[in-house]
Formats: sequence, C-alpha cells, structure tokens
Amino acid sequence: MQLDSNFKQRDKKYSKKKDLTKLLSAATCTLLASTAATANTESSSAEKSVVLGHKWSTQAAVLSYSEDGRISVNQGLLKLKGKSDKSIVTLKMGYDVVSGPSENGAAPSPTAQTFTSPSGAEDYQVNAEELPWYEIIRHPRKDISIDKSTILNKAYTFNIGARYSTEATYDSRSINFGIVRNANKKNTQFSLSASYEDAAVTPYGGVVTPRSTVLNRGQFSSEEEFMAAWRAQRANGASTTGLVGGITSEDNTTENKTVWGLIAGATQVVNKDTLVQFNYSYGESSGYQNDAQKMVSIIDTDGLVTSNIYEARPDHRVKQSVYGKIKYSTSKSTVLDVNYRYYWDDWGISSHTLAAGYQIEISKRFKIEPQFRIYKQSDADFFRHSVFEENSNPDDLPMYLSADYRLAATTNYTLGVNFDYHLKNKHVVSVRLATYTINPEEDSQYKRGYLNTVNVLPSINSTVVALSYEF
Repeated sequence: MQLDSNFKQRDKKYSKKKDLTKLLSAATCTLLASTAATANTESSSAEKSVVLGHKWSTQAAVLSYSEDGRISVNQGLLKLKGKSDKSIVTLKMGYDVVSGPSENGAAPSPTAQTFTSPSGAEDYQVNAEELPWYEIIRHPRKDISIDKSTILNKAYTFNIGARYSTEATYDSRSINFGIVRNANKKNTQFSLSASYEDAAVTPYGGVVTPRSTVLNRGQFSSEEEFMAAWRAQRANGASTTGLVGGITSEDNTTENKTVWGLIAGATQVVNKDTLVQFNYSYGESSGYQNDAQKMVSIIDTDGLVTSNIYEARPDHRVKQSVYGKIKYSTSKSTVLDVNYRYYWDDWGISSHTLAAGYQIEISKRFKIEPQFRIYKQSDADFFRHSVFEENSNPDDLPMYLSADYRLAATTNYTLGVNFDYHLKNKHVVSVRLATYTINPEEDSQYKRGYLNTVNVLPSINSTVVALSYEF
C-alpha cells in the first residue's frame, strides 16, 4: 500500500479537547476522515450527483460515548462533500445529547450531603461516601459548519470555513482560513491557518461570583430569603423563575469568551512508502473560563466538609503545542501511523500524547486498523482537592482554584479498532470501537483526616461505539 504523493491519504490529527462534546465531535470526524481516506481508491468511480458544478458524496455517522456510572453522549453527524476540478466544499451538521450524573468537584463525606441544583430550583441528596454530582437531565447541542478549499494555481490552495454551535448554555460562532503552498512536485507542503471564535456563555441560574459560598436552603429560614441570597450571588440577580432540571431561567446572565489560534505546518513525502508531518500551534482564549457548576470543599482538621465555594479560573489562557507524525507503508497491504504531541499552557498544564495505528488491508474491500493512544498530563497550578478551614478566609484564599478532575494530573489510555468495508455499490461502511480510561492523580497535600481514607479521584472507564456510512 503506497502512500499517495499528493497526500490524498493524509488524515487529520486528533487534538485533545477538554469539553466532552468537542471530544466526541473529534472522534466522529476521525471516523469520517478514516472512511474518506480508505474510500479514495474505490469511490472515485462511483456515480455522484452533480450540483453547482460539484460531484457530491454523503457520509452519515452516529456515535455513542458512555462512562461507567456517569454521563453518556449520543451524537449524529451528516457530512456532504462536493468536488470539482478546482475546489472542494464540505458541509457538516451535527446533533448530540449529554445526560447523566457529572461530578461537581466537592469532596465526599461520611454522611449524606445536600446540594442545590445548578439552577437553584431544587435540592438533591448525595449518599454518604459518594462523590458529589449534579444530574444532567438532557443537554442537547447542535452545530453546523461549511468549509471550502480552492486551488488557486499549481502552487497554492486557499481554505476558508465557518461554524456555528448552539446549546442551552453556550453559543459559538467561528471562522477559519488558511493557505497551503505546494513545492517539490507536490511532495512538499507548507501550510498556515488561523481561526477565531466568539462565544456567549449562559450558565443555568446565572453567572455565579467566583469563590463565593455555595448556598444551602437549610441555612435560611424561608424560601424567599434563600432565593434573595441566591440571586445576589449571581450577576444582575438572575431570575430562577420556572427552573426545573435542565430548563434554563428567564433571564440568565451571559459572559463572553473569545478564542483565536494559528497553526503552521509542513508535510513531506520522503519516498513512495514514507510521509512525515510537523505542526506548531498557538492559541489564546480570553473571557469567561469558569465552569459555573464546579466547586471546591472547605474541610476541617478531621477532613470533613464544612462548606463549599465556587471555583475560580483565570480569564486568559495561552496554549501552545508541537505535533509530529510519520506514516510508513510497511508492505503493499499495511501502513503504520505514529504521531506525538507535546502541549503546554500558562495555567501550568503540560501534556504528552503518543498514538499509533496499524492499517491492514485484509482484501480489496476490507481494512482493519488497531489503534492505541496514551496521554499524560500535569495538573494546573491552581488545582486542589480542597481548602483547609484555617486557610478559608477571603484574604487567605488563592485567587484561582478548582477541583475539576480535568485539570488534575492524569494518565489516560485509549485502545480501539477501526473497520472499513467497501460494498459492491461503492458505498463504504466504517465502524469504530474503543475503550477510554482516565486515571486522574490525587495530590495528598490537599487531603487530611477522612479524605485520606477515600479516593477522591477514581478512574473513569468509558466506551465509544461509532458507525459511519458513505454513499
């Protein structure tokens, strides 16, 4: 299986995302990209509809992500691709739904704990010794994107795209553009791209004041007194009228967030069997970075929770990464793909990602690709399991703090396999199966007493099942 000197078999690099729905979108797109790559040699002769001067193909995918005892996500994605001699147009539409319990960051207790729902509408209990959580009843997200790649001449290709995503608590609009320079008889490519995103964040119940105390109805003599204090904690006194479960309030306050980034890369065909790639990326995000549902526990000398406060994160973040990949055709029917990524940011997080895949052409119609990925991350400078009671006075609290396990040191593993099958009508069916394990690491300096007897950051095991059909 020789590598195409025009890079037709290049796949998109996987980039780690902290937000789960983005992670799943990336997983689905990886499946679609895999299908497209394996279909290049056979689907080109299939009958395609010609509309607006382009020959169009369609891919549909569904994906299910499920964590043991935690959240699950179901996603559907439709991709339309139109090709002409000079350009490629790609339209994607996605819809996913998140549901299930999600950790709120508070510490467990030997007795049952009572929490108020993110909206403030109702209370719920967490069992003794159980990690505190909040229930996501049903959280849907919709997104649509369009991209166009235009060949300007033999040397240059110009890319431009736009994307819109909306959900109950987050609306995002983004644009991207880039230029590709071909050289050395198209065996060498240099690329430069930029992106910009503008987002509006509208948490359930309003934007809470960072580091303020999490309120409990039991502390107040009446519902009116509680709701007055609840609104006072939130920007502009957000209303909570009619809030039940996943329904948003009438006038939730909104914060803004902007993200921009640059990626510079080079790709080289070394010979008919070997391709190498290198990328450098730089990005900045400004604005609201907090997760309004996350909190940090105040614990006494016995390690027991006395109260909780809302997390606080910096309102600016700089991210950088370098990425390298090599694809090598080990025989006429096998291709080895190995890539490495190093990431660092000004929140103190750095990470290493090593991934490998081995594509095997069982027959002209059937291919299989086992995959393995390991991800190791350091913790953010402001990550902590808890705050000791003697350090909980407002003047003693750190400016930033969070108990979100996604900001903890961790070592994660992914083991999966892709199956691609070409039907006689030139359609392609792809299936991806994977297991994903998150192993966050505890930091003993933020534990004492009772907390030393429990695991506040247990491993999270999940499964991914995805199905794609190209026609």
